[in-house]
Amino acid sequence: MNETKARKIRNKRVFHGIVNYGSQASLLAQGLRNMSINAKTYTIGDQYQRNTDFEFKKRHSLPSKFFYHALVYPMVKLYAFFYFQTFHFYFGRTLTQKKWDLPLYRFFGKKVVMHYLGDDIRNYKLLITRYKLPNDHLYVKNEKKHDQIVSRRIHREMKYVDLFLASLPTHVDFAKEYGLSVNNIIPLSLNLENLIFKEQPRIVNEIRIIHGTTNRKWKGTSLIEEEIASLIEKGYAINFKVIENITHDRLIQEIENCHIYIDQISFGWYGAAALESMAIGRPTIAFVDECYFKYIDYEKKIPVINATKLNFKEVLEGLMNKPEQLNHISLKSRKFVEEHHDIQVTSKLLLDLYQDKLWS
Repeated sequence: MNETKARKIRNKRVFHGIVNYGSQASLLAQGLRNMSINAKTYTIGDQYQRNTDFEFKKRHSLPSKFFYHALVYPMVKLYAFFYFQTFHFYFGRTLTQKKWDLPLYRFFGKKVVMHYLGDDIRNYKLLITRYKLPNDHLYVKNEKKHDQIVSRRIHREMKYVDLFLASLPTHVDFAKEYGLSVNNIIPLSLNLENLIFKEQPRIVNEIRIIHGTTNRKWKGTSLIEEEIASLIEKGYAINFKVIENITHDRLIQEIENCHIYIDQISFGWYGAAALESMAIGRPTIAFVDECYFKYIDYEKKIPVINATKLNFKEVLEGLMNKPEQLNHISLKSRKFVEEHHDIQVTSKLLLDLYQDKLWS
């Protein structure tokens, strides 16, 4: 790259926000800054206390609400709109609640990216059909309303967004159901400087297993609890804990102290917490649906211990009977995350896309 082109790229000002689920906005912005790109994160309030450059915190007292929500925050958003040249939005959200600002970016010569993370692109009808969800499942009850809302929003975004990204290969199929073609997958990102690999704790009297959940139905938590209880009844020495409603720092502490981490056994891919577990070096159980392998080129390297609702107990029992394999899985897990999910890798991929699709 010649010096003139490099200088132009360094002068780009990139907004990331306005939600920070899985810390993806803050991590990718940080990765871009590491490559001398002026990228900043502006995000709404976050109960998990994730890092961000500016947080639109929810205020509760009447004076604070008026001062911040009526005066300060609108001015910050107005400043951001005119200062930044490229807007990388997440989760179907923009600077305004009703997204009336979408047409304005193109009018003022700005570039817009929409990065899908989960329920913002999820197609309930597809999930119900593919995984044969029961009639009492929340997705079955809310399918029509949810899919219609997402469909309307996405069709509006298609008029004004310049680049569509997704964090998971599952999202590519979801998008197709709405008539949208995702341009690229940016794998979920981690900052490995903050996630130190730790050797597997020595197994003394019992194997410590934790399951992190933010949504029990989505993760399959009830079945996980039942199956582990049955293994304990069979005589397996298991110390099991469900982790929920805690800060991110506390979650990392819990992962460091366990032998096995369970993500989800319901819907076909691993999430951010599973990645953090693998980065720390903990063997991680999740359901990874092979039908999505066609959208990636690293499927054979995935070290996740694959388990479904049908075989979860059998898979876990196999690990309990051969605990010596946990150390090998631990090393493979860290290596995999370094190669495919480190922000140095994902932010370089993102910058290449910016240059090719937006800035050329």
